[in-house]
Amino acid sequence: MKFILHIGYPRTGTTWLQKRIFTKNKTINYIGCKSYNGKILKITKEKHLEFIKNINNLDINNYFKKKFFSKRKINVFSSENFTHFLDNSLNLYLDKLIIYIKKNFKNAKIEVLCIYREPISFLRSIFFKKNIRAKKIFKTDKYDIFLEKLINSKNKNDNYYLLSKTLQYDNLYFNLKKNFKDIKLSFIDFDIIKNNSSKYASILSDMFLLKKNLIKKELNYKENYLQKSKDENLIYYNTYRLHLLKKSFYYLKYIIPSYIRKNFLFLFYKKLYLNNPKIVSMENIIKKKFSKHYINLNSIKKIN
Repeated sequence: MKFILHIGYPRTGTTWLQKRIFTKNKTINYIGCKSYNGKILKITKEKHLEFIKNINNLDINNYFKKKFFSKRKINVFSSENFTHFLDNSLNLYLDKLIIYIKKNFKNAKIEVLCIYREPISFLRSIFFKKNIRAKKIFKTDKYDIFLEKLINSKNKNDNYYLLSKTLQYDNLYFNLKKNFKDIKLSFIDFDIIKNNSSKYASILSDMFLLKKNLIKKELNYKENYLQKSKDENLIYYNTYRLHLLKKSFYYLKYIIPSYIRKNFLFLFYKKLYLNNPKIVSMENIIKKKFSKHYINLNSIKKIN
């Protein structure tokens, strides 16, 4: 039996994989824990948590083992909560899940799929693309304040500190490598998805036994979250004013094409954001602090 544990990170195309790949292909036994395309999940998020948290309970083990796993298909767990910087409902149980599979399924082939991204790109996406939630979590809607608090955070119970720990990608790799020497670790840089979709399609094709053309078609799908403009993350400095601008643009969406609107927004905010000395300085500090983990992981992969 084959198991693939897709563990995130957040903002790396998790939704696209769940929505366009895992729930639409017959070779995959998608176990959960998000529902898309009207599909009734075998394991909802609540059941997923029940299973993981009670993984040593023999009765629960037998129930899940008989009802939810497939010998013929690739069994896929998928949740960014395994690596989420705040919602640690699952990230404490990744090791337990691997141990459970090894114990209950003889000769099981286990592969961990983890997609990570360059630290500054990750932070921009976390803050701006999920701005309403980010504002509540980090208690600010100003990107410069967000960066400043992230740089200075030392309190282990602080959300900024938890976020900084998330950026230490190579630690996750080393811990899994140390604890489970016989499982396959597939750590993929998000830049490959953005800049080399053909290579990403080949990786997924080999991993999930799917036709490469099918995956490439999904990558080109107009609602695909992975085909965002490279500059889109760079246009948001004053979030509130941008919101108002976008709202006014909404009424013109049938008149002005979306690519023109995006280019206009980018030009409008370029001076406010890209050329802001304070922002540039703080991002450089964060790069120096966290990029070593990102670079280290990339170098490890090349050696392996």
